[in-house]
This record gives sequence, structure tokens and C-alpha cells, in this order.
Amino acid sequence: MECFTKGLKFSGFVSEGFLGMSRLVLCMVFAISCSLFAQKNAGFVGGKTFAQGYDPVSYLLENKAQKGQADLVYSYKDTRFHFVSRANLEAFKTNPEKHLPAYNGWCAYAMAKKGKLVSVNPKKFIVVNGRVFLFYSNIFARTLVRWKNEKSEKSLIEAGDRNWLKYSEL
Repeated sequence: MECFTKGLKFSGFVSEGFLGMSRLVLCMVFAISCSLFAQKNAGFVGGKTFAQGYDPVSYLLENKAQKGQADLVYSYKDTRFHFVSRANLEAFKTNPEKHLPAYNGWCAYAMAKKGKLVSVNPKKFIVVNGRVFLFYSNIFARTLVRWKNEKSEKSLIEAGDRNWLKYSEL
């Protein structure tokens, strides 16, 4: 079935106009979903507040991602850190570097695989040999799951550490 409209030829139901519109709609849906599911720039040291206010000591001491209290705050490296308890605050003050996540809180998987600085979801983390690794996560990309599915965690950490050298002044 063919029809002519204003000099343009369309054939059948699946026409170039229909396909073009479908592509446009698909691109718009993708752009909107990316903005809806984008993460806040969270996790990294050098920002205003570390990891949306999550306590960096809780990751190590309790193996939990816990939101710190507004009145238990300590500034270090131009970043405000929040804590769930005075004990965690004091532990951090005593040795801040011990409690900072690997790669200053940037996504461990992105650092290992691509050498890129990618913000994180502070609820997604693992502790390996006394080091905290944070991960990006949204509906489309769950990097902690990808990390766990890799053959060698040791290789990922080594790659991340090598890639981090170019950012180590951050």
C-alpha cells in the first residue's frame, strides 16, 4: 500500500517516518531515564560532604553503610565527614587515612576497568583486606555485581591501584 503526502512517499506501516519517530522516542526515553537515575556526585574526598553523609568508619568497623548524624561532623581534606557515633568520629580523627575508601571514594570498578572517576552509591560497598571499595549503582549499571562476577578480585584491585596513580593528588 502506497500513499503520497506532500510529495513524500511512504510504503506500508513501517515507513521511514515511523522508524525515525521510534528512534527519536527511544532516545528521549533513554535521556530522561539517565537523568532520573543519575547519582549525585557522592563518595569522593574533596567534595563538600563525603558520600552523602555516610559514616566512613562504619564501613570498616561494622561492615555497614550508615548515614551519619548532622551534629557529628569532622572536616578533613576539604571534605565534611559525618559519623553515627562519637566513637567513630574519634576513630577517624586518630587515623583518617585508615578509614578513607580506596580511590578517595570513587567507584572501584570504574577505576579498575577504565581508570575513570565515577561517582558512587554510598550504600554499595565491600571491604577487602581492611580497605573499603565503593561502587556506582543504578537501574542500568550495578558495578558491585560486576566486580563480584569477575574472575580475580586481586587483579581488579591491582588494576585500580595502578590507574589511581594518575589521580593520587586528588
